[in-house]
Amino acid sequence: MIGRRLPLAEGECVPFDGPLANTGYGRAVSFGRQTTASRATMEALLGRKLEKHEIVCHLCDNRPCVNPKHLFLGTHQDNLHDAVAKGRANVYNRDRLTEEQVREIRSTPRVYGSGQTLAKKFGVSPQCISHARSGFRYGRVK
Repeated sequence: MIGRRLPLAEGECVPFDGPLANTGYGRAVSFGRQTTASRATMEALLGRKLEKHEIVCHLCDNRPCVNPKHLFLGTHQDNLHDAVAKGRANVYNRDRLTEEQVREIRSTPRVYGSGQTLAKKFGVSPQCISHARSGFRYGRVK
C-alpha cells in the first residue's frame, strides 16, 4: 500500500509504510518494475508510467513521504532549482575555494567524515573537497 489511509492534518507528511532504500526513499513496484514510492504514487495518480526524464520532487523534502499534495512532477533541472531555493544545494559556489583553503583541505588528515566536515566549513560540496584533495581540481595549487 502506498501510504497509510489515515485522516491527515493539513500539510502532514504521509510516510511510506513499506521498505525503505538506503537513500531514505520508499521502495515500491509500479508498472511491473521496482521504483521509488513517490514515483509509484505519482504514476498511480496520473494513471501512466512516467517518462525517464520526469522526476517526482518533494515539496516537503521528506524522502519517505508519499502525500500527493507534497509531490510535484518536474525535471532534474526543476529539482536542482528547488534544492537551491531551499538551501539544500549551492551550485553557484561549489568550486570557489581560495588557494589557502585548498592547502588547508590537503593538509587535513583523511578520516571518515572529514570531507563532509570540510564541505560544511567552506560551503562547498563533499565532491569539491574530494577534487581539491586529489588534484582533479585546483591542480595549480601546491
